[in-house]
Amino acid sequence: MEIDIKYMEYFVHIVESGFNLTLASKQLYVSQSALSQFITNYEKEKSIKLFIRKNGRLSKLTTAGEILYEQSKNIIRMSQKLEEDMAIEASKQKGTVRIGIPSLILRVYFSSFFPDLLLDNPDLHIDVIEEGSIALRQMLLDNELDMAVLLKPTNLNSKNYEQQVIQIDEMVAFMDSNHKLSDKPMLNWSDIASYPIATFYKTFTTQDLVTKKLQSEGIKPNFITTSMSWDYIIEATKGNEMVAILPRPVYTYLSEEFYQYKKFKDPLPFEFDICRPIKEVYSKPESKLFDEIIKLFYEPQQ
Repeated sequence: MEIDIKYMEYFVHIVESGFNLTLASKQLYVSQSALSQFITNYEKEKSIKLFIRKNGRLSKLTTAGEILYEQSKNIIRMSQKLEEDMAIEASKQKGTVRIGIPSLILRVYFSSFFPDLLLDNPDLHIDVIEEGSIALRQMLLDNELDMAVLLKPTNLNSKNYEQQVIQIDEMVAFMDSNHKLSDKPMLNWSDIASYPIATFYKTFTTQDLVTKKLQSEGIKPNFITTSMSWDYIIEATKGNEMVAILPRPVYTYLSEEFYQYKKFKDPLPFEFDICRPIKEVYSKPESKLFDEIIKLFYEPQQ
């Protein structure tokens, strides 16, 4: 019996389910008897014990089992990475352009852009990947994306990556309309020092920018909640003293009856670039998408 990826996954799930075959079978959508048979057949054929048993139940791994567990995890990870790489290469061969965009920017600035572009260009194929700017930057470096919209600073090498500024704005403080700070026309960063703060996850550049700004003002950030969903972050401030630090364009989706936003006297910039690796030649789909994004932000709107 050769142990393939499927059986490696069986084995890893059994171990990570605390040797509970019932739980592992539910996670794998296979019968408990199928898992038991796999263990029995493999141990018998290889003349090896993978598990130490107590009262007829699996209790822990033998040394051989530990080796198989660690190697199986590595092989599964490699297999998954191979599948991802092949999917990316298949997309490239089909002429698909992969672009990464943070979710907030996608909704605020590109909600009608992609549908209109694809309807006007039926031969153009685009995969849009939503993630935080930090994660997207790494994907761009790993050649998993053809281009990405990244918050500044992008920390990309300008010798290797073309970077065009496409938007300049600022971070602001969102709060309940009855918040104690709601009467202030503008805020100092010290005004929010005693309040709990909500913002994006750490994989988003926003949190990194806010953290550094607060620290530069001598304020210890008190992030009481973080999320990848800007609408949840705003909702979290309703009826309490929490302050959400987010890019200003979010205000266009809010009801002034329930929420307010305040600018800072010393603003924290919210700027983003369209970035792509510098190449001698770009495919037609790559050039088309990049040029259309530049037009979106630089050409006068009708």
